[in-house]
Amino acid sequence: MRLANPQTENGFTKIANEILEALYRRAGKLSGTKYALCLLVIRLTYGYQRKECHLSLREAAEALGVSEKQVKIACDELLNKHFIFKETQPPKGTISRKVKFNKNYDLWKF
Repeated sequence: MRLANPQTENGFTKIANEILEALYRRAGKLSGTKYALCLLVIRLTYGYQRKECHLSLREAAEALGVSEKQVKIACDELLNKHFIFKETQPPKGTISRKVKFNKNYDLWKF
């Protein structure tokens, strides 16, 4: 049996401890899919030293191992609660939108 052996030399996501602490303090108020979607957006933005990333429902569903419907519901709730932001209209011919994580946790709603 092969054991996991993650190493920072293989990549890591640099994020302020304050953001992680704010997120896990509120984790009990988020469903598993919403929490996982927050972490995915953090990974795709902070993990690549970007403020925003392109993400489609299909890509998120595949990454999280859930249905597109579950991602859509979670995404809509996270948008309404100001955990994430997205551009209003995706560019013509694309199915993904730019999204970013709202690091100002004082604006998060429950």
